[in-house]
Amino acid sequence: MVKKKPAAQAKTAENETVKVETKAAEKTTAAEKEAVKEVAKEVVKETAAAEEAPAKAEEKPAAKAAKTTRTTAKKTTTKKAAAPKKPAAVKKPAEKKSPAKAAKKEAEQEMILQFGGREIKEKDLYERIQQIWIEGYGKKAEELKIKYIPAIEIDCTYKGINLHVLGYGIDYTNPVFNQLGEDILKQELNCSLKKLELTNQLGFDLKKEQLDALSSNGVYTGEMFGEALLKDERYVDHELLKPYRSGGSRSDNPYVNFYWDYYAQGKPCYTEVIFPSLEKTIQLINDHGGVAVLAHPGNNLKGKFDIFDEMVEKGLQGVECFSSYHSLETNDYFYQKAKDLNLLFTCGSDFHGKTKPAIHLGENGCVSPDEIKELLIKYQLIRG
Repeated sequence: MVKKKPAAQAKTAENETVKVETKAAEKTTAAEKEAVKEVAKEVVKETAAAEEAPAKAEEKPAAKAAKTTRTTAKKTTTKKAAAPKKPAAVKKPAEKKSPAKAAKKEAEQEMILQFGGREIKEKDLYERIQQIWIEGYGKKAEELKIKYIPAIEIDCTYKGINLHVLGYGIDYTNPVFNQLGEDILKQELNCSLKKLELTNQLGFDLKKEQLDALSSNGVYTGEMFGEALLKDERYVDHELLKPYRSGGSRSDNPYVNFYWDYYAQGKPCYTEVIFPSLEKTIQLINDHGGVAVLAHPGNNLKGKFDIFDEMVEKGLQGVECFSSYHSLETNDYFYQKAKDLNLLFTCGSDFHGKTKPAIHLGENGCVSPDEIKELLIKYQLIRG
């Protein structure tokens, strides 16, 4: 699943690769919302400057221009926004305002969406915001002397098994990755209410509003269901939830464990999303300058390690052999496999904040950080 998340980037320290996923499900913080506003204004200023000359040349009557602007603004606000587009976050919930304040609010929206009688497409605005953010992260990483790699994590399938494939070093400015994320997001939105129905069939009575309070985009993940249920006072003593409460066998990472136990492939609340094939995913990554690496194989290939060699024959170029999901034996198995098959091997904690409280950033069992660094240089993913 794309938890997710549009194309982003991963950064690496000596023994850690932090993956930026297309799986989106975390709430946007107030600081991020403010950042969107500021960046949107910057994009608007750039667009205005670019269009200022032709706008002046037209020399249309002021009254007529004002009328056109107001009409277009109204049309813009009624358009159906494409699903994860964040410029909509710039608009705040409607409040009771005087006519003067309402007019001022409308004018502010016009500044973001239109200049010189020409509409700024929401998609273009979003992509520009994303580009500025990523470039900003790069500058910040350089300030902190952290090596970073533009990357993506893509859900895909091979022989009916759902996999996560990392694309390191991709051209993150190419819209193809955002389009892939949008396609998956639409499916996830359609599956969310079905997940709610299946969850309640387990003996619960969760309401849509409880999930909406945890979701920023209308997608309900298994982790969110776990959080909502464990916080619901009606189910304090529910037998099904006892393993996820303090002291229980699944309490180390209760939310994500609840996902794996009930919403993962083959589980009671699983809802199918059509992901691209492994072959198409590898091709997509390679076509846009990236290296295809299988993430946490010990978790997705449980009991089927033998097909890993087949996946390499299909074009897989690397493997995340060191992972917080792996036992020491699994780490060593894929480490040796990578060396035998001359693959790029990486490490990752799969840190996800509150959904995996027992996992700490940088902890992945890696025993060879220097080797990984040399490989990243060899594959031209970082500079020496």
